Amino acid sequence: VMEDLNSALPRYFLENIDKGTAESWVWEAHKGITRGILIKWGARIKKERASQIRSLTEAMSTTESNHKSNPTPEAYKTLSALRIEL
Repeated sequence: VMEDLNSALPRYFLENIDKGTAESWVWEAHKGITRGILIKWGARIKKERASQIRSLTEAMSTTESNHKSNPTPEAYKTLSALRIEL
């Protein structure tokens, strides 16, 4: 996130500061640029977390069905670990 902001903001100011636009307008517009970058990263993190939750839920479902058909201490430990991770 910081790398993306550190590369985008200086580039934005270099491209927009000397175009005859008032500095206050450039400053106000940079907030939108920053917000857009943060929203992009928030969406990416949310998507990764949703994928992780989906895979953990699928693994739990499989482990639960295996544990119901063949209850072993190892299967219970695996199921407990998956629940904790979720």
